[in-house]
Formats: sequence, C-alpha cells, structure tokens
Amino acid sequence: MLPVHPVLQAVLFFDSYGSLFGISNDVAMQVVGVGFIVGVIQDSCETGLNSSTDVLYTACAELRDRRKHPERCTTEINIHAKKN
Repeated sequence: MLPVHPVLQAVLFFDSYGSLFGISNDVAMQVVGVGFIVGVIQDSCETGLNSSTDVLYTACAELRDRRKHPERCTTEINIHAKKN
C-alpha cells in the first residue's frame, strides 16, 4: 500500500472527524484547512533551515581547505578593478 500524505488523509476523512468529535462538517473542514496551512509553513521553515545549514557546512569546509592548503587560494582580490 502506498503512503498517503497526512493532509490528503485529513481531506478524505473530514466527514468522519465531524461525527467522531461531534463537530459540524464546516468546522471540520476549517480544521483541515488550518492544518494544511501549518503544514505548508512547517515545510517552508524546514527547507530554509536545511538550506542555511548547507551554506554553513560549505563555508566550514572552505575555511578548512584554505587553512590546510593556503597555496591554493589567492588572497589578492581587487573588487574595484575595471574590466577592459
């Protein structure tokens, strides 16, 4: 059996939530909608955190490489040089 996303499960079974908890279908659908929004925000935060840690690990690896092999990197960079 294929796994089903929890939000999809909630949408498919929101009628049973109403009868299970004794709330109307409108309120049950609102709860599902809020859960969906929270899921989207949570996913966005996880993606941002994952990306920021990737940048941190890359920077740490670059610093280690520069300390271990200083002959590979150039220290003179002129950002104001004009290109001809």
